[in-house]
Amino acid sequence: MQGLRASTLESNDLAAAISTAAGELAAEARGHATVRLSVEVEAVSRALHPIVRDEAFPIASEALRNACQHAAPQHLEVEIRYDEGQFRLRVGDGKGIDSQVTGRPGHFGLHGMHERAPLVGGKLTVWTTPGAGTEIELRIPSAYAYATTSARRHGLFAEWRSGKDGQRKR
Repeated sequence: MQGLRASTLESNDLAAAISTAAGELAAEARGHATVRLSVEVEAVSRALHPIVRDEAFPIASEALRNACQHAAPQHLEVEIRYDEGQFRLRVGDGKGIDSQVTGRPGHFGLHGMHERAPLVGGKLTVWTTPGAGTEIELRIPSAYAYATTSARRHGLFAEWRSGKDGQRKR
């Protein structure tokens, strides 16, 4: 777990960190078989607030890990979109989640991703159809996502750090 967090702190380039993590996960899961990976950045890349970056990266890593462990993907897609109104991160695997995997004891990946998203003012959505693919999408309003001064964002992160409003203390 510490390795996931450390890789985002070394660089402010989320796309590069995700590409590196995806390559490592795919090699481990497929025994060095070829998994095509596409990481696409749409719009002009913007600096994410460090807390957002440090939550977005583990969400993407967990989505990729789940795909490599459970879907044996031939292709993984990651899309990072820096819009004016929101930051969006989407991960797709092309196979889909078996309902038995998501409900088994000891499987906390999706649950953890759903817990992380609201910590940074975001929403996580999962679409899946077995055999057709799984898409995991994180959306965070720009007021929280980008590393710019905003009274609204400061208010969210101040509450988050103090543990108010049900937010987890860090």
